[in-house]
Amino acid sequence: MSSAAATCGIDPESLEEALLGDELTDAVIEDEEFATKLGVTSVPFVVLSRDGVGDQEPPLPIALCGAAPIQHFESAVEHLFPDGFPGA
Repeated sequence: MSSAAATCGIDPESLEEALLGDELTDAVIEDEEFATKLGVTSVPFVVLSRDGVGDQEPPLPIALCGAAPIQHFESAVEHLFPDGFPGA
């Protein structure tokens, strides 16, 4: 594990502390519960969403299951941001 951490530029001791500690347990449990509500049964699984603009409701989130092609991500982003990214 330490060589993989070092390859990614992560301090191996910090990684080990994070994996063995319980500091992130609540966040992981929340993510698992959210995934269960969405019906996630496999990974990878990605949910793309955005906030509403002004008084507009945000568009519905888009879920991509499995190893989706880049075109699916591009289409989802274009759907969520039809007018382009704010401030871009």
